[in-house]
Amino acid sequence: MTDEELMRAALAEAKLAAALGEVPVGAVVAKDGEIIARAHNLRESGKNATYHAELMAIDAACKALGGWRLWQCELFVTLEPCPMCSGAIINSRLKRVVYGARDPKAGCCGSLTDLFALPFNHHPVMESGLLEEEAQALLQDFFAMLREKRKKKMTTNHVFITGGSRGIGAAAVLAFARAGYDVAFTYNAHPDAAEAVLRRAAAAAQGGRFLAIQADAGDSAQVQAAVEQAQRELGGLQVLVCNAGIAQVKLFTDTTDEDWHRMMAVDLDGAFYACRAVLPGMVHQKYGRILLVSSMWGQTGASCEVAYSAAKAGLIGLGKALAKEEGPSGITVNVIAPGVIDTDMMAGFTAEDRAALAEETPVERLGTADEIARTMVFLADEASGYITGQVLGVNGGLVI
Repeated sequence: MTDEELMRAALAEAKLAAALGEVPVGAVVAKDGEIIARAHNLRESGKNATYHAELMAIDAACKALGGWRLWQCELFVTLEPCPMCSGAIINSRLKRVVYGARDPKAGCCGSLTDLFALPFNHHPVMESGLLEEEAQALLQDFFAMLREKRKKKMTTNHVFITGGSRGIGAAAVLAFARAGYDVAFTYNAHPDAAEAVLRRAAAAAQGGRFLAIQADAGDSAQVQAAVEQAQRELGGLQVLVCNAGIAQVKLFTDTTDEDWHRMMAVDLDGAFYACRAVLPGMVHQKYGRILLVSSMWGQTGASCEVAYSAAKAGLIGLGKALAKEEGPSGITVNVIAPGVIDTDMMAGFTAEDRAALAEETPVERLGTADEIARTMVFLADEASGYITGQVLGVNGGLVI
């Protein structure tokens, strides 16, 4: 058999793998131009991380020939071997390896790294690019099919919002409900307000599912339990909004240990707990949108709100770093930094204070919770997938 015929036999194995829902990689081992072993990926079917096409084919060849040394044999495989398979190629003493498509993520024959350039005791002849376009097309079609399946599973997106009973959080629940999401949200000390939000969400979106869960955002176990409840009752979560927060106006020198720790627990630790709880599911589905609600004071700092400013600045650091870490998994992470928003957190401000703040703002008014909520819905949309690691100031021009 010619090299092309042998590679086509490997491609036939790859197609068998695809039919089983496996990543379509196939391999054959040949001796003197005749196939002595053939195999395809069986990692998912066999529930075994080592069931790669190359390893399966090498194993079958060793059994067929009655020995582990394959020094008279050649391996034809549709995808560039990974580190594990490259090690098996060296140890089995294969004299020649021919592969089709390159693998920039795990290929160890030159794409990601070149293990065969190291001073091992065996160096097979390596050749690449045989029927590369066909092998690549098979992989691309397979992964496109997987993405389409995931989209169908996520026809209705589910969002988990911390601190959803009042202010920006309540507006977020309603905005996501109107956008067609199923919504789970947490509340801590206001069950009546949470119940009212549930009723408004149900009225805004007929047929949606809405869930209010009592949980202290600053308590790791409660946040974990709330996320698990949402996942049980709604299904996988595609969007996380970390909104729960408290504020305090106080001189720094009057701030107690308890003040500081409670601020960090709710405003910063709570976001960490929620992100940690939802990420395994998002990584598994290769999709997610995480939104962290900071503040313009997290960008600039505010006199008499040092603890609050520090916690909100921490959210910005969390968002930027997490965006880099989770981007390869199809998960975006962005931070919204509201300006002066007209919510019940401003209850302590006098009419004169509010007027002064509006006058100081370039657009000459205070912001609304609905404006923040609509920004969340925009960033949560699938079409916003190229926006990540950003701090979006919704502040009327106060911070530019």
